[in-house]
Amino acid sequence: MRKVYLYVSLGLMCAIIAGCGGHGGGSSGNRLPMSGNETISSSDTTLGDGSKCDTRTFYADESGYVTITMSRSGGDPVGDPYLMIYSGETPSAETFLGSDDDDGPGLDAYYNFWVSSGNYYSVRFNTRSSGDLGTYSYSIHYDNRSQPMPSAEPGDKPTGDAPLKLSQ
Repeated sequence: MRKVYLYVSLGLMCAIIAGCGGHGGGSSGNRLPMSGNETISSSDTTLGDGSKCDTRTFYADESGYVTITMSRSGGDPVGDPYLMIYSGETPSAETFLGSDDDDGPGLDAYYNFWVSSGNYYSVRFNTRSSGDLGTYSYSIHYDNRSQPMPSAEPGDKPTGDAPLKLSQ
């Protein structure tokens, strides 16, 4: 009986975490990497500005940089992809971290930020105008900067592109 309650509780928690559009990340759950092709439709959650959104929530298994992209795709693509990033396990406990409109190629959205291990993050996939509906592709993944920065001693000269973290 306890297992049944646990499964029901976890399922309910995932539904709450999913937020806009009711998507929790598909078969991969809420672990990275995540990617897919989706549609912003009139049945998705409406935000305060009248626009619609889909949400993906992920759990940071490790600390590191995460890259999020949203691109126009498919036969009827969204006009201008826009994404918003939040930290927090549930929508009622979220903290806004940032947003992006056009830092990717063309009108595509791109956002790169540091995540801390053991925390939940949500991405709202949206558009710049309230009546803009259509298809898009997205990707959320750790990038190559998620490795710890190399340590250096005072006087060391940098090599390659990696930033140095000086010892105290």
